[in-house]
Amino acid sequence: MRTNNGCAGYLQVDWRQVEDDVSRLQMRIAKATKAQRRNKV
Repeated sequence: MRTNNGCAGYLQVDWRQVEDDVSRLQMRIAKATKAQRRNKV
C-alpha cells in the first residue's frame, strides 16, 4: 500500500472505517475510565 511518496497508501485508507474504529475505542476507554478499570485503558 505504500509508494515512494506515500500518497497512494493514504488515499486508499477507508477513512469511514478508521473513524468508526476510533469512536469505538474512545467509547471503551471512557467506560473503563468511568468504572475505574484503568488496567483496561
